[in-house]
Amino acid sequence: MAKAGKAAPIILAVLVAAAMALAACSVGPNVEGQDSKGPSGTTDAQSTTDGHSTETAGLGTTAGAETGTGGEETASTATDDRTDEPTTGGDPTPTTAEATSTDDTDTGGPTGDPGDYVSWKEAYIEFVLDMHDQDLTEQTEYFLFHLNDDGVPEMFIDYNVTAMGVAMCTYVDGTFDYIHEGSFTFEYHERRNLMLVYGGRMGDYFNAVVFIDEFGFDMLHYGEFHLDQTEYNEESGEYEPIDDRFFWDGEPVDEADYYTYLDAAYDTAVSSYLGTAYSYPEIISVIEGY
Repeated sequence: MAKAGKAAPIILAVLVAAAMALAACSVGPNVEGQDSKGPSGTTDAQSTTDGHSTETAGLGTTAGAETGTGGEETASTATDDRTDEPTTGGDPTPTTAEATSTDDTDTGGPTGDPGDYVSWKEAYIEFVLDMHDQDLTEQTEYFLFHLNDDGVPEMFIDYNVTAMGVAMCTYVDGTFDYIHEGSFTFEYHERRNLMLVYGGRMGDYFNAVVFIDEFGFDMLHYGEFHLDQTEYNEESGEYEPIDDRFFWDGEPVDEADYYTYLDAAYDTAVSSYLGTAYSYPEIISVIEGY
């Protein structure tokens, strides 16, 4: 019997905090042949790395949420001295966000309803059918890719409509798990169980290093940075510029350390990107014949 994954509390808190901040924009995945946006997440995008049957608007904490809106959507990207990490990453920082599952509630099948799945194919096909929108048939794209090396592909769905967002699912050791978010951009180490998810808008950006554990998608590291923002000064009655702020695994760091930690956690030089896109009718046949 396959059960949906159990929610990791830390990741859930991150997702809920981000829902209000990043709900307005949508950028699709990096597809093979496109340029990577890089670890700094410099364009309009949202993400999610929670998985665990969670449906929210985006990923990213809101440290400094009291600040006003930002200016240009730009960020620097460090590209030197990247180091490759083991399958589930190392611990390059003094503080590591360790998301552990403590929720023992069985959330059932792909839609949250109780359901038994004898294989990943059955779970994926039901998920496709449940999530299908007839009005979006022609523009919806489906991708299969391998994040870990268990022989079962992960599936990514891009509806190419902000309101519908995107979805990603996995099936590991009899457990079905999925992410359904407003949108996110990602790249990954094929069959090495490591993914970099990034995005943001209007001065608020994030990077999340994600992997698959026994329950499904989980987060290894999380960073965020806030650029070109303002803060209200009660004395002057005006919004005034404030210093750019960077956080890694919940701790404030300077810009140089932020990119040192990020580069140590994920090597973009060996990233893979999504390949063949399938239509709604095609994906069913591809899964059945896999």
